[in-house]
Amino acid sequence: ISLVPFAVIAETIDRQSPQGFSKTQFHTQKALTPVTTDRLASRKRGQRFVEFRGEMAYFPGNTVLRHGFLGPDGEPDEYEAVAFQPRHGPVGLLVGNIVPYPSMLGVYPWDDWTSAVQAYRIKINKRQHKRLIALINRTRAEKKLFYLYTDNCVRFVRDAAREIGLKAPEQTFIVPAVYVKMLRIANQRRAPQLQ
Repeated sequence: ISLVPFAVIAETIDRQSPQGFSKTQFHTQKALTPVTTDRLASRKRGQRFVEFRGEMAYFPGNTVLRHGFLGPDGEPDEYEAVAFQPRHGPVGLLVGNIVPYPSMLGVYPWDDWTSAVQAYRIKINKRQHKRLIALINRTRAEKKLFYLYTDNCVRFVRDAAREIGLKAPEQTFIVPAVYVKMLRIANQRRAPQLQ
């Protein structure tokens, strides 16, 4: 977690230092700029992207979808992060493991700060991005209940991937990082990844 506003901490590890032991260095880099769905929908120019992230802030993890625009350097610039998850964080997850529980489509602060265990980022065109934004808006309007075994974050990502024409494995009761890896493998010939 970065304590510097608008910066993120990146970690560099040198495993073979001249002294024979590992060292870790930290440096800051310009952060991505989080924006709203409406802002992204109104933007006209720029290369669009989508990134599927399997994160592990707590077990069993979370699947976060980032979508937005790449900057001139080819790295994500403006983006929105969304995840289909229970309200009230880990407490909602615990209850949503037993019975369906009210959901939210968005992220908790730790979702957007956590490093991805697995990430799959691709470029998308304007038509695909419009379809993705429409799915996000529909999901928000429907206010479905979260249920860990059937209506979870992985299922939302599966539906989003299919909405933009990707192959997405059917199974959704699976650890998010594993699903993102499966998604990347299923599409490696169709849509080259950016990272």
